[in-house]
Amino acid sequence: MSHISDLITGHQSDAKSELGQLLDALRQLQATSTDLIAAMHPRAINSVLQVETFVFPASGVIQRDWPVACGSLVVAALGTHSVTVVAGSQVGQTAPLSGVGVSVVPANSWMSIPIATTAITLYGTSGDTASIQVFAGLASFGRR
Repeated sequence: MSHISDLITGHQSDAKSELGQLLDALRQLQATSTDLIAAMHPRAINSVLQVETFVFPASGVIQRDWPVACGSLVVAALGTHSVTVVAGSQVGQTAPLSGVGVSVVPANSWMSIPIATTAITLYGTSGDTASIQVFAGLASFGRR
């Protein structure tokens, strides 16, 4: 019986090793694919995915998404209220106050935010204006 048990244990160990190698290969493929798609996508010129200025609608929520992961974005809160940026496309009744993937841009200022997501949700005040610049890579960091 111990010989069969040893064989099973050996196969499990081999399977774990092969699974680890497969996961490493998938991670490398994901990184390479994101870079390749960003390089080939017609909207990704100079790593720029989108540049837009908008007025918040009555709901106070704006959502944007892209076919590749955005590496960073610059958000300018041009109105008299702050703008909350959330990684992902989950929309709640109100902006989250804190958490992973949550950034708050104070009124009349701008912030460069490193972020790894294919979608963002922006919360603001109806009628306020904001501007975004979205990059496939990292933008220069700063805040005003």
